[in-house]
Amino acid sequence: PDSLTFTVLETLKELADWDNAKESLTWITSEEEQEAVRFMSHPGGVVVAFSAWTNGRPSPELQAFARIATERRQPARMGVVTSTKVAESLGVTTDPTFVHMVHNELEVYTGEMSGTAIQRWVDDALFVPVEELGTDTFQRLIDRGKLFVLVVLEQDVSSSVSRDLLAASQEAARSLRDRIEFYSVHRSGKDIDAKVPNVVVLHPITQYEYHFDNTEEAMGDAEALRDFVERALAGMVPRSIRSAPPPENNDGAVKIVVSSTFDEMVMHGDTDVLLELYAPWCPHCHALEETYETLAETLLPNAETLVVAKMDIDANEIDPRLPVEGVPTILLFPAAEKSQGTVTVFEGNREYEEILAFVRKYATHPVKLFAKREEDTNDPEKLEHEQRIHEKFVQIQASITHCLFETE
Repeated sequence: PDSLTFTVLETLKELADWDNAKESLTWITSEEEQEAVRFMSHPGGVVVAFSAWTNGRPSPELQAFARIATERRQPARMGVVTSTKVAESLGVTTDPTFVHMVHNELEVYTGEMSGTAIQRWVDDALFVPVEELGTDTFQRLIDRGKLFVLVVLEQDVSSSVSRDLLAASQEAARSLRDRIEFYSVHRSGKDIDAKVPNVVVLHPITQYEYHFDNTEEAMGDAEALRDFVERALAGMVPRSIRSAPPPENNDGAVKIVVSSTFDEMVMHGDTDVLLELYAPWCPHCHALEETYETLAETLLPNAETLVVAKMDIDANEIDPRLPVEGVPTILLFPAAEKSQGTVTVFEGNREYEEILAFVRKYATHPVKLFAKREEDTNDPEKLEHEQRIHEKFVQIQASITHCLFETE
């Protein structure tokens, strides 16, 4: 009974796997030959299994064929013809028979009837060195989570540089077919940040990019392109970061951070960093601007231990590890916790007092609170009063320090 139960369960599992796998195949069940002809006239060619199977348990060869279809990047180019009439009209008599049809030329598979052998034959028959990237294909790349090569071509298909690049990419793709897949898109220089034409090794999840040397001489060099892709796969190519140029003058109360200076200004050093991520088109960011500037000026006495900064997310690539769901987003990077990658998100009302309290609560270094506020700058009495308070504060601080040393 145990053996029988195991056999039944295995059979049910195979049938369940088959139900899932067969969805990736195009099924031609009609007795009309024209339906099969339409499917087999795909310009890139198709691979077809001819089998009279209709229900029950499929043959191992047909199951292997369906599994191959689910794993391929062009599953729509694989189908099954169950009509014996259509099969006979094309001279197919063995069940199952696998054929490759391209440009009305039919090639019958004569190799070993094993899943591995059939898969290799299908891969060879349907291999497209550089496939056009579409939405469905990109979703499959995301699901796989592996690097791929994106060949960015000019909109003008007659461009000699793009033609040379495509030819070189196809040659490189053939030699690297077992290691990485190549895709292409047509873009103008205004559509993307990279120069056009270009070749980019891209990770579909992190969006990390590795850019090829896109000089015209390099565009048509298949060997140089293959070497670049191999170095990218080996982790030997630095990641390309989209970054605005650093400002020539960065002496304001609010410092400007760009992608190329992010690590230096934010992640390194023994300073707390308050960073606003904003976008030029965001009305809430504009509403926050005056408050944020006032806060930065208020905190200037902490300049050696606290940096108040902002970063334009439209002009700069944001590290995907940062907890950013919209703009404006205010983040605090505590000095003592930078090595752990700790970042704290401000979630209160974007008011002066609340942001200041947030900084005081999470900053590593003590925050001085005696500086003036912007709205008080036109009141001489308030300024004089605050100056007296500041002087008294300094005196008290000095006395405390003196007492401590006396005690020791």
